[in-house]
Amino acid sequence: MQFNPASYLRSAHLQTVLAGRIVRASQMTSAAFEAAASIETLTSRDGVQLQALVNKQMDHPGAPLVILLHGWLGDATSTYVRRCAAELYNQGFSIARLQLRDHGQTAHLNEALFHSARLTEVLDACNALGERFVDPSSDTNGANTGAIIGFSLGGNFTLRLAGTNQLNPHFERCIAICPAVNPTTAAVAIDNGWFGYRWYFVRRWQKALTAKAVAFPALYNFEDARKLSTVAALTDYFVAEHTEFDSAPEYYSHYAVTPGMLSNTQHAVTILAAADDPVIPIADIRNLANTCQQAKTLEYIETANGGHCGFINDFSGRSPVASWLSAKLKGSTQ
Repeated sequence: MQFNPASYLRSAHLQTVLAGRIVRASQMTSAAFEAAASIETLTSRDGVQLQALVNKQMDHPGAPLVILLHGWLGDATSTYVRRCAAELYNQGFSIARLQLRDHGQTAHLNEALFHSARLTEVLDACNALGERFVDPSSDTNGANTGAIIGFSLGGNFTLRLAGTNQLNPHFERCIAICPAVNPTTAAVAIDNGWFGYRWYFVRRWQKALTAKAVAFPALYNFEDARKLSTVAALTDYFVAEHTEFDSAPEYYSHYAVTPGMLSNTQHAVTILAAADDPVIPIADIRNLANTCQQAKTLEYIETANGGHCGFINDFSGRSPVASWLSAKLKGSTQ
C-alpha cells in the first residue's frame, strides 16, 4: 500500500490521534449507514454472548462477508472502524463489526470480564456470522472472498484466529493492521511514551470497569482500580483480582503472537504496519513478519508514516486503507 500523507500530517502522534477523531462527511460514515446496521447477538459454545453490527448487501446475497475487529477499549463505532466498514460496503462487501466482550456498551451480556486471552468466543462469533450471513454457494476461489480484518488488539485476535485453522472457509484472508503482537512491550510503550496515550487507555479501562460494576453490582467493585494511574499497575491489579493467571507476564504470554502460531495457517495472512507507530513497537512486528515471511506464511507491508491505525491523508479524514483492502479482497496484487 502506498501512503504519502501531507507534510503537515506526518507526525506519528497526530496520525494516531486523528485516527479516532476525524470523519469525512460523506456516505461512508453517514447516519444512514449506521441506521441500516442490524444488531446481531451471537452465542459461543460456552454460552458467551457477543454482539455485531451488520450491514448486509441485500441486493447481492452472494456478496462476501468482511468481519472487522476493533482495538482494545474501542468498539464497532470507532472512527477507524466505521471508515473502513462503510467504504468496503460501498465496494460491494457485506460488513459485520464484531464487538469484543464488554466493549461497545455490552458489559451486561456476560458476567465474567473481558480479557485478551479469550479467543474461543471470538472464533465462535466469527463462524456464527459466517453461517448466518454467507451464501454457501458464493465464490471462494480466491477472488471476492471473505475476510477477518483487525486493528491493534483486533489485529492480534485476527492473527490468532488465522492460526487456529478453525475459521469458516469463507474467510480466506486475515488482515491485521498495526497488530499488538507483543503485549508486554506495548504496555511499556503506552506507559513510557507520550503521556496522552497512558491517560487515554487508563481512563478508558477504568470507565469500562465501572460499566461492568454497574451491570453486575453484586459481583464487582473497582474502587481500588480507580486509584491506579498506569497500564502496568492496572494490569497487575486486574490479573491478580479478576483472572486465572498468576501474573501479568503469564497473562501476556497467553495472547502474544508467535511465528509458531502461523506456521501451518491455511489462510492468506497480511500485516499492515507503520514504522512510526508510537503505541505498538515496530520491532516486534518486524521480528514476527521476518520469521513468517521466511516460512512464506505471511505477507508484510510497512509504511514509513501512519502512526497507530492512522494512515490519514488530510484533515478531511481520507485514508487509502479501505481502497487497499478492497483491492486486496478482490484479488489485486497491489
